[in-house]
Amino acid sequence: RSLSDSFLRLLFSVDIALCGLGGWQAGGHSSLEKHEHEHVVICIRGEGRCIVHQRQWKMHFGDVCYTSPWDVHQFACPRDAEEPFGFFCIVNAVRDKPILVDREGFETGLASSCG
Repeated sequence: RSLSDSFLRLLFSVDIALCGLGGWQAGGHSSLEKHEHEHVVICIRGEGRCIVHQRQWKMHFGDVCYTSPWDVHQFACPRDAEEPFGFFCIVNAVRDKPILVDREGFETGLASSCG
């Protein structure tokens, strides 16, 4: 096994993980959602905002946000951002589909188009 396989196994406790590249222009954001799978978001460009449950904080280059299973979360690029918020998102290769929620964390009854 390679070092990266071992690292991902330690990080996720799974055999296979996927890494995707994502991002938003100023004012863009992900859906407010929750799901059974965990994931890690690493900021690689600009500035973003990470919301997990009722907490939120800014993300800058190199910052990492870990989302535990069933955490209500959202990622966004500030409306006044001068450049896009770019990030890597590492997720389990086999995962459930996200469930959309409202600001209180209650399910909206709609399925996310992500995942």
